[in-house]
Amino acid sequence: MSTPGFIPNFEDVPYNRFLGVEPGPCDEHAAELRLAPREDFRQEVGIVHGGVIAGLADSACVYALRQTVEDGSETFTSIEFKLNFLRAARVEGGVLIARARILRRGRKVAVCSADVSQDGRDLATGLFTYMFVPVSAD
Repeated sequence: MSTPGFIPNFEDVPYNRFLGVEPGPCDEHAAELRLAPREDFRQEVGIVHGGVIAGLADSACVYALRQTVEDGSETFTSIEFKLNFLRAARVEGGVLIARARILRRGRKVAVCSADVSQDGRDLATGLFTYMFVPVSAD
């Protein structure tokens, strides 16, 4: 993978700023995002909420796919995902790393896989499906 910087205006995205997501390495088929867990990510029993992990995995897939949209004539949206949680993430466990890769990019639909880890241990793995739509001239 190449160095960060492939994502224009990454830090201008409110969601990224709110959570503290940072871009990692990428290439034309993959992207990596990093997130340092915070105390306010804890759920009822004290571990990192699964929604934080799911959101990070989804975003990594989105940034992998953004590289396939060159001329601005189309955009895409999530239409389905399945994420298997393998172990709990802990606030004190270190940075969360989501690595996504494009499995198939068709004209209308794309499928990506994403894996999330913390301190070298697998936390979650999943498949994410996106639908491409033309950008309206309105």
